Amino acid sequence: MPETTLSSVEFTDDGFFVHPEEWSESLVPALAAREGLEKLTDRHWQVIRFARRRFLTTAMAPTVRLYGKASGVSIRELYRLFPRSPSGIAARIAGIPKLYLCQNGGFIRTAAAAQGARGNGYPPTDPRRHDKP
Repeated sequence: MPETTLSSVEFTDDGFFVHPEEWSESLVPALAAREGLEKLTDRHWQVIRFARRRFLTTAMAPTVRLYGKASGVSIRELYRLFPRSPSGIAARIAGIPKLYLCQNGGFIRTAAAAQGARGNGYPPTDPRRHDKP
């Protein structure tokens, strides 16, 4: 499989990946530079890998609060590492699609995962689906 380059990746107008499967760790330095982060420390990588793992296992991106509780990086440090918008910057660097607040569940979910099988706002395996057979 050919190596993905930043020029071959499709981004939204906000700079988020359209196809998160195109992400690879080799893209991280270039993605970080787009966000104004020139030097990535081990703590940056810890947050980026945490965000990516969380997205791949739950189709949800971490909130700032979850980063502070589960990533091993405090909220204060998170804002120092990713100034202005830690969740958004970390998501863009980790190749996670744009996030939005799910009004029904009150949690952050990617737009693609929230569309579900029939576009009803729930993932196909969500027990709260309203269109169960």
